[in-house]
Amino acid sequence: MESIFDWWRGFWNHTQFWDAFWPAVWGALIGAAAATWLERRYRTKERISREVGECNKLIFILGQMLSALEDINESLFENPRKRLGRAPEWNEIGALEGAPAVGPEFIIGEYTFLLEDDDPKSAAPYMLGRVYTAEANFRAILARLNQRSQLWHEHNELRAATQFGRGEAALPGYAGSAALAARLKELTSWLAEDIPESVALFKKIVPELRAMLEARYPKRHFIRLWPNDDSKAPPL
Repeated sequence: MESIFDWWRGFWNHTQFWDAFWPAVWGALIGAAAATWLERRYRTKERISREVGECNKLIFILGQMLSALEDINESLFENPRKRLGRAPEWNEIGALEGAPAVGPEFIIGEYTFLLEDDDPKSAAPYMLGRVYTAEANFRAILARLNQRSQLWHEHNELRAATQFGRGEAALPGYAGSAALAARLKELTSWLAEDIPESVALFKKIVPELRAMLEARYPKRHFIRLWPNDDSKAPPL
C-alpha cells in the first residue's frame, strides 16, 4: 500500500512530466479552439458568398424582366407612336410575334434566408413583398399580351370570313368580330397602362433592393443594370 502512495506522490511531484504536460494540453486546447473558429469563419464566409450570389441572381432576373417589359412597350406602343406621330388606336397595333410566354422566373422561397434577421427594422420582408408583387405583375402582363396576340389573329380571321358572307348568315360573324374587337380594345388599354407602370416599379425596386443588400452585406459587390429605354440614364 505504501508503495502505491509513494508512486502517486512521486507522480504528482514529477516536475519534468508536468513541465511538458501543461504546455501540451494548453497547446491542444488552443489549437482545437483555433480550428473551430477557423472552420466557423470559413462556413460563415461560404454561406455569405452563396447568399450574395443568389441575391445577384435575383437582381439579374429582375433586370431581365425589366428589359422584356421595355422591349414590349417599345414594340407595342412606342414604335407605332413614332410612326404615326400620335398614340396608336387598338386596331393599329398588331400581334406581338415572338413575345415570351413565360419569361425569366425565380422562386421566392429560395430567398427566405433574407428573412432570417433579428433586426425588427429589417427591410427584407418589405422588399421581398415588393419583388413578389413586381413578379406577379410581370406574369399578368405576359398573359394579357399573349391573349391579345391570339385574339388579334382570331379577329382578323373572323373579319376576313365575314367579308364574304351575305345576309343573315353573316350576322354571327359580325357579332363575333365586334365582341373580339371590344376585348382587344380592353386588353390594349390595360397593357398601355400596366406596362409603363410596371417598368417604373422595376426601376424603383432594383436600387431599393440593392441598398438593402449592401446594408446587409457590407463590402460586397452587387450587379448594376442599365435601362434599355434611356441610354443616358444612370445604372440602376
